[in-house]
Amino acid sequence: DNFCKKSLSLKKFSVQVLWLLLLMPALGYAANLANNPSMEGSFISQPPLGDVAEYWTGWTEAGGASVAGDFWQGNVAHDANKSQEIQWSGSGTEDFGDDGIYQQINSLQPSQIYRVSVWFKFSFNADVNWGWAGSSIICRVGVDPNGGTDPNVVTNWADDYDSADSDWYEGDWFDVVLFSPANATTATVFIEAYGSGDAWEEEEEEGEGELPASWDAYCDIDDV
Repeated sequence: DNFCKKSLSLKKFSVQVLWLLLLMPALGYAANLANNPSMEGSFISQPPLGDVAEYWTGWTEAGGASVAGDFWQGNVAHDANKSQEIQWSGSGTEDFGDDGIYQQINSLQPSQIYRVSVWFKFSFNADVNWGWAGSSIICRVGVDPNGGTDPNVVTNWADDYDSADSDWYEGDWFDVVLFSPANATTATVFIEAYGSGDAWEEEEEEGEGELPASWDAYCDIDDV
């Protein structure tokens, strides 16, 4: 992706997500069961969050000391032209998120195992030299097998992916896969992102970088 690279105080998390919710019978995978998996459909206003891809619902758990995100149509796409973008704006070591999108998937078979595959990537930018780490951004995927819409009750989450992990490389794509049963004919898929600028503080203390006066972070979601 090609975001602003210079004077803007910019910390960007470019996350491209590929959701593949696939039925797994004994004879193989069935078709993708998500609506608007490519995010190429219309974007619908969902105040106060912003614009959310058709058939998807935005949500936020941010508040207090954590920066909430704004939802937009993104121009960074994994395979076509659109993505779901979430943008955070803050300063220094502020936390941001949790924010994300979810979709209730219908016509499922109770007790059947389903697969969710998520692709995403990240990148950073700021108005100062942030040295070796930048901020920490965490992305995870979960399923409510009962079809609920509250991420706080979800217990089946894939392992968190943290941008501070040495196995991550800026601009690379990463795949997260989660297997989950459905307890009813409807289950809900969640993707969330959140993070912190604490790594900047650590770098400043070690003489490896500076605290940015302000930053933006971006998450782009695509190809379910």
